[in-house]
Amino acid sequence: MDLTIITSAACIGVVVGAVIAKKIGRNLPMKVCGAVVFFLTLLLYKCIASWLTNVIFFAIKFFTTAFNTLIWIVIPECYPTVIRNTATGFINFWASLGEH
Repeated sequence: MDLTIITSAACIGVVVGAVIAKKIGRNLPMKVCGAVVFFLTLLLYKCIASWLTNVIFFAIKFFTTAFNTLIWIVIPECYPTVIRNTATGFINFWASLGEH
């Protein structure tokens, strides 16, 4: 049950990341999400209670997913179409190999 709750943070993170990118911008939220994940990861070393560990893992999953959503929004804006399509195809090819 705990894993289901922690994994549900990914769904929320994707939506929040997309909304933040539209409303606030892209660079500052990426920096904030990265910093929050860093500090939460450090906090895991001090956790003793299992409920607190689950809360921290939920937050890490949320902010990591929001960060990844922002990256997928920012990167296409930085490169021309030819490079972007080649890179996306390359990444998807390796991702599909990793799934099998």
